[in-house]
Amino acid sequence: MSDDVGEEQAEERPAGDVEVRGSAMWIYRQVRADILNGRLEPGAKVSQVQLAASLGVGRPTLREALRMLQNEGLVQAEHNRQMRVAPLELDDFEQLCALRLAVEPMAVQLSVPYLTDTDLAEIANAEAATARLQDIPDFEAARTAHLQFHSLLLSRAGDRVRRLAEELWQSGERYRQLMIGSSANLQAVAQLAAIEHHAILRAALDRDGAKCAELVATHITKNCLIMTSIVDGSHYPWVLHAAADRAWRTPARGDAPPNKPRGQAL
Repeated sequence: MSDDVGEEQAEERPAGDVEVRGSAMWIYRQVRADILNGRLEPGAKVSQVQLAASLGVGRPTLREALRMLQNEGLVQAEHNRQMRVAPLELDDFEQLCALRLAVEPMAVQLSVPYLTDTDLAEIANAEAATARLQDIPDFEAARTAHLQFHSLLLSRAGDRVRRLAEELWQSGERYRQLMIGSSANLQAVAQLAAIEHHAILRAALDRDGAKCAELVATHITKNCLIMTSIVDGSHYPWVLHAAADRAWRTPARGDAPPNKPRGQAL
């Protein structure tokens, strides 16, 4: 990837751009999926010329998509028009966990009071599927159910907050799938998560946004600490501890007023 990728600003894209094959958003989603699921391996160098040819797109549009990925921290600029997939680094994972702790509980607290009965039924189905699939195990199907569970919890937080929380969560999943090498470790982490998911579901069914946010913060903290210890037991995650300490010292302010509809002007 050329150096100007990081210097140029991403342009505003029309809402319909997401569905257009060959658009910058379409390329972004294709390449991002390949990075998150490991088809583009961490640290791998990929030629812009080859990538554009494989996707059947033009280089200017590809560069726009790569700027978006670079802003998200998933690719890094290289000389000679190459891109480098961001490597898996423990310090980066720890910072990602800290950001999740700052954003995701807040998003859940904003979302839960506005969840519909249909939302809650779908969340319950996703939670049941996640728990059931841990025993098979079918990691791909479990990953899909896991994504649905968290995405639905965030779905009523408001578009900007929801998008940010989902991006952080999905980047965290990349580490969970690719940084923890053995399937036994993955299954152990997933089984712990299933227990916590059930408690989160109960709070969501009660539409208790503050309790749900507290449980999500605990869930993030525990899983990040466990993953860090699996990867490097000698590493002290001070950034994560600082973020967790701040999360627990910030009191919940209660849920949104029941009579204020989402999007109402101040």
